[in-house]
Amino acid sequence: MRTALIPPMRLRSLASTNEHVLVGVFRDVTRPSYGDLVHEQVETVIAKQGKGDLAALLAGGDSWEIS
Repeated sequence: MRTALIPPMRLRSLASTNEHVLVGVFRDVTRPSYGDLVHEQVETVIAKQGKGDLAALLAGGDSWEIS
């Protein structure tokens, strides 16, 4: 059993009730940040659809029609 995954209450029950228990980090997981994930998503879309043209988008016609 990996001690990194033991819930805090189980660790607390291992000590007597009159002592404090220092437990530290329960789980250390390395994963990309939100910003890294968004940047990766933008790069993927640019690779598939091209860079795009903001001026053409702004100067273009109506995006949708309300009826």
